[in-house]
Amino acid sequence: PYRNEGYALWHGQQRGERDAEFLAHALLAAVRSDLIEHVSAGGAAPERMRDGVAALARAVLASGEAP
Repeated sequence: PYRNEGYALWHGQQRGERDAEFLAHALLAAVRSDLIEHVSAGGAAPERMRDGVAALARAVLASGEAP
């Protein structure tokens, strides 16, 4: 999943410290199509998934530290 045009485009948008590359991979993993398909098959609403991904990104970016 990490060798497609969309992933490369989004990953290229990363900024920041040396750990930004890993952080970009970790955040993009949260929106992998196979994960979204699995979660939605379990009944999760699109709004709930969107809100969850947004909350994850805000929490990680607000911490000021890369993992």
